[in-house]
Amino acid sequence: MSRNRKNVKGSRRGNERKRRAGRHLLSVKASGKKKGAASEWGGRLRFLGKWGGSAALAALLLYGAYRALDHFLFESPKFKLATVDYQTDGYLTRARVLDAAGVQFGENLLRIDLDEVRSSLLAEMPVIKDAEIVRDLPDRIEVKLTERRAVAWLADLDRTSEPSKRRDGLLLDAEGVVVPCERLEQQYIDLPVIFSDEYPHAAPGKAIDCAPVQDAIRLLVESRRVFDGTPVRIEELHVINRRYIRGLLNTNTVVEFDPEAPGAPAAPDDGIARQADDLMVILDEATRRGKALATVDVRPLKNIPVTFVDDLPPAPAPVPRALPVATPEPAPRALPVAAPTAPRASAPPSPAPSARKRVYRSVTRSAASSDPAVRAILGVD
Repeated sequence: MSRNRKNVKGSRRGNERKRRAGRHLLSVKASGKKKGAASEWGGRLRFLGKWGGSAALAALLLYGAYRALDHFLFESPKFKLATVDYQTDGYLTRARVLDAAGVQFGENLLRIDLDEVRSSLLAEMPVIKDAEIVRDLPDRIEVKLTERRAVAWLADLDRTSEPSKRRDGLLLDAEGVVVPCERLEQQYIDLPVIFSDEYPHAAPGKAIDCAPVQDAIRLLVESRRVFDGTPVRIEELHVINRRYIRGLLNTNTVVEFDPEAPGAPAAPDDGIARQADDLMVILDEATRRGKALATVDVRPLKNIPVTFVDDLPPAPAPVPRALPVATPEPAPRALPVAAPTAPRASAPPSPAPSARKRVYRSVTRSAASSDPAVRAILGVD
């Protein structure tokens, strides 16, 4: 039995070999490269899994630390705003400035964006020229403001009869920046007025883009320099065009300026300063003579035209309306009307010269002054 079983197994193996041989079966083994690649990818996956888990754990730790720090710094009552040190060189109050900046007491100090606060103040309040804001931990802020100093009012040249010094009027600083008047202070009431056709185009917080208006502002600055210590000041400046500015002093003297007029020999390009200096010289000379100036034209370098109040022709006396005005009766036509003749000895004087000619005559024939500068300005030889 056992022998027969062995024979059967042997025959089966032989038949199997024959089948394989007939089918051309190949016995193929996996190469070493494929085994190496598979093992390499497996190592990479294990590496990524290991470090990915570590990174996730680190991220969780950092987030937890951030939340703890955020809770400590931004939600702690220790850093709530409690004090505001406020300084200004103008009239703005602390409550109004904080309201415009959007800052409130009790707000977390670390959440306040100081650059944004400064930008808001400069944009919403044109009167502020510069703002310095400093954070002082744990609960203090320092605010220091520099306000614009108005030098004149700005008014419409076509509406000179309307009041220009009012609460909703426009002011100009030395740089020509437009500032709306919010409080009618006494210092604003005493400021001069610049009349210009640029008034409709003026925007609060923006500088006037007009050269004649800038020249008028500089003329005011120069006049303050030369009039310092005297009661004289400019009340109005009418900017007519690029070459002509008509001014009015508080003495009712009309002064004519030219921003592009030549300057003094020492500064030929600075005609505004030269005209302001010449005006002061003429005012001093008029005061020395005891006369009041009516008009002055400081545009020329020499032979400056001036008129005095006492040289102006008197205004005709008004006729009282309550009394009838008698008209002379015409002479009879039958009789010839003889023209009145007067002897030559009592001939009427020649007509009075014009005011300007009389002034020139009084200036050039008088001793004027021993100051060479005055004699040169007035054209005295």
